[in-house]
Amino acid sequence: MRKGASVRNLLFWVAAGALAGLAAGSPFGSDYMLAGAGLGMAGGLGIHFGLRR
Repeated sequence: MRKGASVRNLLFWVAAGALAGLAAGSPFGSDYMLAGAGLGMAGGLGIHFGLRR
């Protein structure tokens, strides 16, 4: 895989995780939205590096 494609894939998973975290935390307030975004970004990193294996 080319390096550019790998970076784009990484950004996709991090952004998708952040959006999912924001959506999951939104009913509970802004603190939970930010926490959800952080956890979602971490999960996106985990998915990206887990799929590379």
